[in-house]
Amino acid sequence: MRSIPTVNNDDERLEPISGTPIDLLNMPTGCPFAPRCDAAMKICIKQNCQRMEINENHAAACWVNVKNAMEGGEEA
Repeated sequence: MRSIPTVNNDDERLEPISGTPIDLLNMPTGCPFAPRCDAAMKICIKQNCQRMEINENHAAACWVNVKNAMEGGEEA
């Protein structure tokens, strides 16, 4: 999300996403974003997460959301 520009801030510096995009013809075993994610955990590399409803307009498939929900915190 830090690499997406906003219309409200002209002098905002965008942060590039490190790493290289995945090969869509050779999908990884776990989460396809894990190699480029700052919050990735070991489970992200091994297993995809199921879709989780965040609210009526937002859903995500991220192990960070599962971890936060189990700890009683907020979703990522």
